[in-house]
Amino acid sequence: MRLLVVEDDTDLATALVAGLTRAGYAVDAAGTGAEALEKARLTGYDLLVLDVNLPDVDGFTVCRALAPRRDPAGPAADSAGRPPRPHPRSRRGR
Repeated sequence: MRLLVVEDDTDLATALVAGLTRAGYAVDAAGTGAEALEKARLTGYDLLVLDVNLPDVDGFTVCRALAPRRDPAGPAADSAGRPPRPHPRSRRGR
């Protein structure tokens, strides 16, 4: 499984990459939303660990930009460990 960690806090990103790599995953990292979008367009990631508060664009914008390419189920959690909010057009959470 190939993962992309998108986190601008370098200490946290390093820890996430190290832990996930030790767990047997192939892991890349990006520090900005623009870098994440570029890497995601070039590589078929199975999962993104995505920070919501990025320096250039927020994680929700990154997620929306990639949504047409991904499974509609979406992410399991953001990099802070919070579950995602239901999509506004989704019937889940109503």
